[in-house]
Amino acid sequence: MSTPTVRARRSTIRRPTWMPDAVVWLALPAVIVLLALFVLPLSRLVVDSLVTDSGMSLSRYTDLLHDGLFIPVMERTIKIALVVTVVAALIGYPLAYAATRLPRYLAAAVLASVSLPFFTSTLVRSYAWRALMADNGVVNNWLTKLGIFSEPHQLVFNDIGIVVGMSQVLLPMMTLPLYAAMSGIDRKLTDAARSMGASPFSAWRTVFLPQSVNGLMAGASLVFISSLGFYTTPALLGGPAVPMIAQRIDVQINTQNQYGPTAAQATILLIGVVILMVLLRRPLGLTSPQTLAGGTSRAVSGRVSNAVAAMTDLIANRLAGGLLGRAGRLVGEGISYVRHVLLAVVTVVGIVILVGPQLVVLMLAFNSSNFLVFPPTGYSTRWFEEYFTDEFWLSSTYLSLTVAIAAAALATVLGVLCAFAVARTRLRKAGVLFYLLSMAPLVMPPIIYAVALFFLFARGGLLGTPTALVLAYTILGLPYVMITSQAVIRNIDPLYEHAAASLGANAARRARDILLPLILPAAISSLLFAFVMAFDDLVLGVFLGSAQTVTLQVRMYQNIQFEVSPKVAAVGVLMTFAMLFVGFLVMVTSRIRGARGKRS
Repeated sequence: MSTPTVRARRSTIRRPTWMPDAVVWLALPAVIVLLALFVLPLSRLVVDSLVTDSGMSLSRYTDLLHDGLFIPVMERTIKIALVVTVVAALIGYPLAYAATRLPRYLAAAVLASVSLPFFTSTLVRSYAWRALMADNGVVNNWLTKLGIFSEPHQLVFNDIGIVVGMSQVLLPMMTLPLYAAMSGIDRKLTDAARSMGASPFSAWRTVFLPQSVNGLMAGASLVFISSLGFYTTPALLGGPAVPMIAQRIDVQINTQNQYGPTAAQATILLIGVVILMVLLRRPLGLTSPQTLAGGTSRAVSGRVSNAVAAMTDLIANRLAGGLLGRAGRLVGEGISYVRHVLLAVVTVVGIVILVGPQLVVLMLAFNSSNFLVFPPTGYSTRWFEEYFTDEFWLSSTYLSLTVAIAAAALATVLGVLCAFAVARTRLRKAGVLFYLLSMAPLVMPPIIYAVALFFLFARGGLLGTPTALVLAYTILGLPYVMITSQAVIRNIDPLYEHAAASLGANAARRARDILLPLILPAAISSLLFAFVMAFDDLVLGVFLGSAQTVTLQVRMYQNIQFEVSPKVAAVGVLMTFAMLFVGFLVMVTSRIRGARGKRS
């Protein structure tokens, strides 16, 4: 409670409504950087796709329509994105449901399994699937022993490998939004439906499913948009016959030097992603924080939930009188009886899919063979020794560390200032605009952004320099800083600052003695998240690097492409433990932040 003196003083320091809101200027550095390094490159990409030797023209787009490969590539990309989204939903929904229903220690184990892939390189996990799904790999051997296959089948370098690998990589994006939505559902509602005679399946269908649909939409939106421009896993597990759009862009720009057609293809993908971002802005969180916390969001969520409930009831009622309806009821009753076993099986399968590649990499790292063999025929530490004595690998590691640290520090400073401005400004429209601008890189496929920066930095002479990587990774880390910092800043009571002002503290001292200690744990967490995102990147490193500027991820990618030695697994294990240590630091700072929040 504030005293009358503090309230009186608070009114005296409040800025009149007709004066400019000074706090909004804190967002200016981040806005300038985003305009220069995100909006401008994407805008120039569109212009470059229209500029030809004869002037502005749509000829490159018409050429694409007559290209015999572009349409099949886009169709295949969309098809795989849809399949991956469905697979991730079928596995992620039961995983999230189990995490909200299991005892606390088991739920923590499920969530840890879901979170672990964030601390393991996408490149390393895709590398593990190569070993698992090889002709003589574990998956083929088990399927043959179970009688599903009479002989080993090719499971990699085709669509099967792509779908399996991408589903595993993107599964956390589906599971975590679902878990967040399900955690807010009152279990008493389904209990009430059961007490009124509904079967467990009917209670889930009519009560639980409609309320979890927002999380499902958020996860599906993230997975589908990310799948459209996915690069790493298709490049390692896909076949060369009909590539996905990201691989086609890579070949045309880095091998064939076809810059005009590349710009046109990237622009088409960009337009499609922007349309999806607009249509799915609420599930993706691309709305203002104020709106998300207000009644509009709740009203929209309620309408969506009611629509889903009405749709499921309509389908059930229309089909209830026919054979399909009776079969559906029998299936529902059957699921009700075996629901616990079914949930346990799917949960275990999901955990194995999430954790399995990490365990495979750990075993491969100690493989004594010169080739990729799983299970290993012998064990040795030779690959760790080779890594620590190879100057090329060590120089790439040093480059990745320095670039990631610099980018994370810059992103943290810009992001925290912008988050404070968005949280405190009274200019709501400006706050919404800044928030949307800072969140846009989060859902923009890296392949589009990489192509846009490639053209921009090529003109500016920055292509192939560490500076180009620092600038690119700064934009990559900004959304994570905004998400982490803004939640904390919004919970800081302005009365602390007003009380300090009433005691004579100027703005600088209030920032140093009050705001900085409260924001510091969130800033450290933001720094670590931004570092992980930069250190784990491959796409920007491929497009913006050079023969002298080779990041650790690019070095690993080249090794997989040309050598396929277990050294990549050894480096992957070291990276995983380093990332887990970073995750531990994030957890510690979060605990400190929570403890300070309770004391305050």
